Amino acid sequence: MSEVPSNIEKETLAKIKKCDLIKDFEGRLSCKSKLLNDVTKVQDTVNLNIMGDFCKTNLRCSEDPRWLSVHIVDNANAIILGISNSEFNPDRFWHKGSYVDEKITSFIAKTFRLKPLT
Repeated sequence: MSEVPSNIEKETLAKIKKCDLIKDFEGRLSCKSKLLNDVTKVQDTVNLNIMGDFCKTNLRCSEDPRWLSVHIVDNANAIILGISNSEFNPDRFWHKGSYVDEKITSFIAKTFRLKPLT
């Protein structure tokens, strides 16, 4: 049995279809980059709320094994926001010391802490 799409999914698909009507690629990319950025902001808001819940309900939240996973999602959102803000142009988001570079480094470090190499 297939899952019924949520209103958020339906609205997003409708916006993608609007972007698809733009004739030139650069215009479509710009439209979809903005949409990806908007969707990621919503996702980031939910994740930040989860982070807050962890600390409100558990004074030792940083000792909960799920805490690191929440931070990995935070880094992933930051990476997506940085890339989509630049409309996927590596010259604008990818350079040593950039926000995206910093978040990718943090993402990798946290991932290895979560699942050590064996």
